[in-house]
Amino acid sequence: MNPQALERQNRQAAGWIAEVKADWLVAATILAQLAPRQTVTDADMRVMIDEVEDKVRMLAEADPETKNALYAALGIRLTYEPERNAVLVEAQPTSWALDRVGGPTCNFAPRPVILDSGWSELRRAA
Repeated sequence: MNPQALERQNRQAAGWIAEVKADWLVAATILAQLAPRQTVTDADMRVMIDEVEDKVRMLAEADPETKNALYAALGIRLTYEPERNAVLVEAQPTSWALDRVGGPTCNFAPRPVILDSGWSELRRAA
């Protein structure tokens, strides 16, 4: 390759590098101006949940896809049993809930809970 072509490619690459550095500087400036993320504590969550007056109604009216995603993320599986007119609730925390630096703090064995048709009482499955 001739020296002029090589010099032209070097200038072109230098231009691209300068462009990327300028974009990075703009992005870094914008990020620096954003408010820092705040961690939501257990107490914060409890306050938010307590502020919802009718939690059963809120869940009943929630978008089904959103509820499915939430339940899946929490490791909750609901199965309707029409012959019993009941909902079987199984909870198996996902790995993020069980993983610890020193391993899990307990051996968790899920136990199904059955909600009757009126959801008025919880009964442990035999």
